Amino acid sequence: MAILTLAEYKLTPFYNAATQTDANINYYLDIVDDLILFIRGIPFFTFEGDLTDTSTTIEITNLYTYNWLYKGALLEGFNDNIRGKITTWDETETEITVDTAATGTNEDELITIYPKGSQNVAAEMIKYLIDNLSIDQTMKSESIGTYSYTRGDDYITVSGYSLPGYIANKIERFQSMK
Repeated sequence: MAILTLAEYKLTPFYNAATQTDANINYYLDIVDDLILFIRGIPFFTFEGDLTDTSTTIEITNLYTYNWLYKGALLEGFNDNIRGKITTWDETETEITVDTAATGTNEDELITIYPKGSQNVAAEMIKYLIDNLSIDQTMKSESIGTYSYTRGDDYITVSGYSLPGYIANKIERFQSMK
């Protein structure tokens, strides 16, 4: 399970075929998921639902609050039977409709809901990490003789990867998901 797939990344404006290889992108896909979860501080919301092959409707079997549902949020089944964005939900019928049909039938499929916009943040993180492989982001200033350089960006370092604050702050907003 991943917030972003290679194929989805290649559709974003962050993809650059001239400088980014599939191997580099694939390398960072799982790392970015882990970084987002670490910075976020809480897991993504999960529930159970029944899937029917070729249907865009999920019958909810285990969801106690609808506060986590909103149009455009990405959801993904644990067994890869469904991946799509929420289009509607019906609290009285306990159904969620997504923009992509299921590719299999499964009862009580564990389904994860990712916050709206999380794919864009993941893509931005991947682009940043690939583009800045050789830059020490932990260095704030440097002086050699009469040469002096100071960078004003704030960076956070997670598991050895440095990210600028403007990306990390986008992840932090997902904590409340409102």
